[in-house]
Amino acid sequence: MYDSRINNSLFRLVDQEFSQSERLLFSSGNVTEVCDAVGQVMKSHSLSVKEDRTKLDAKMHFLQLGEISVSRLHYGAGVDIEPGAMKEFFLVQMPLSGRAVIESPHSVVDSTTNLASVLSPDDSVSMQWKPNVDQLMIKIPKPLIERTVVGITGHALHETVRFDLGFEWQRSREWTSLLWYLLTYAAQISPFENQNSLILWQLELLAATCPVGCHSHNHSATADNSKLSIRPRHVRIAQSYIDAHLNEHITDDKLSLRHL
Repeated sequence: MYDSRINNSLFRLVDQEFSQSERLLFSSGNVTEVCDAVGQVMKSHSLSVKEDRTKLDAKMHFLQLGEISVSRLHYGAGVDIEPGAMKEFFLVQMPLSGRAVIESPHSVVDSTTNLASVLSPDDSVSMQWKPNVDQLMIKIPKPLIERTVVGITGHALHETVRFDLGFEWQRSREWTSLLWYLLTYAAQISPFENQNSLILWQLELLAATCPVGCHSHNHSATADNSKLSIRPRHVRIAQSYIDAHLNEHITDDKLSLRHL
């Protein structure tokens, strides 16, 4: 169920975390520079600008948390992006403003602030980002998602995992709670300090479990319904704590899985 209180607070947290200069990966209006920089943290792709190149005004903030990453990418101009298949990872793209048309072999979505796109590794995609699109993105390694699906379904995969392309992410309390936790944790640490490996492992597990448990994919029908309907204990605890303390400053000590 959609809860505007939670999502408004989440958007403020995104603005707070991704306005920090130490998270800024690049800011450029040069097409080649932008394409190369994004390709280094995502994958190589082609990028063409639909308008005057001086309006590209691209900016990317980047946060690495173990094997997963959270990015915020903005293009001032409308752009066509041809990345092909992701191959090694899943990518969830959530517009914070603007819209983008995402096309895969199985579907086309007009992605807006309410509708994210979930790119699966084996699906070749093409994208049209309209002017002034600002997207929050989570990159999750393919093996991490596959291990999670195997654990839930209880059998080996006979075909690669493929999520539905469109995802109403703001209606998923599991997903918004995950984003809140990731960004709240990141706000407590410096980009240059060593991170707790145990906490990072838990974050990776959360990041894989949430989309598998709350968004449709081609293995949903074969999964144990009781397992899919029961959120992991640490997800339930974190979500309950966030809901009860929306107007408070939540520190890592308060939200850490070791203290809840």
